[in-house]
Amino acid sequence: MYEIVCCQKAFSGDYSVSEYSNGTRILEFPSDLEVFQVEGFETAVRNTVSRALKVDPANRPTAPVLNYDFVIAFSEFSYGTDSLIVSTTKNEPSSSSGSSRVAEY
Repeated sequence: MYEIVCCQKAFSGDYSVSEYSNGTRILEFPSDLEVFQVEGFETAVRNTVSRALKVDPANRPTAPVLNYDFVIAFSEFSYGTDSLIVSTTKNEPSSSSGSSRVAEY
C-alpha cells in the first residue's frame, strides 16, 4: 500500500525492516507527492498506511477496513467532477476478519 501511494518502496532492505520493527526507524513519507497537495489528505494517507504497517499483525486493520478508510479519505477530499474517487459506499466494514462487507462502488 505504501508503494502504491508513494511510488517507492517503504524499506530499502531487511536491515531497514528490522529497524522499523524494533522501533529504531520511523517510516518516512515523501512530501512532494501530487496527492499530498490536497489539504488534509496527506494526514489521512499517513494514518491509514501507518496503521496497515503496524508491527504486531493483531493491531493491523483488515483489507475491507483499509479499503473503506481509503474510500472515505478520497471522498472527503474530492471536489466536484475532479474527484479523486467516486464512491457510493453504503456500509462500513467491521474490523474483524471473516464475513466483513466490502465497500460497494
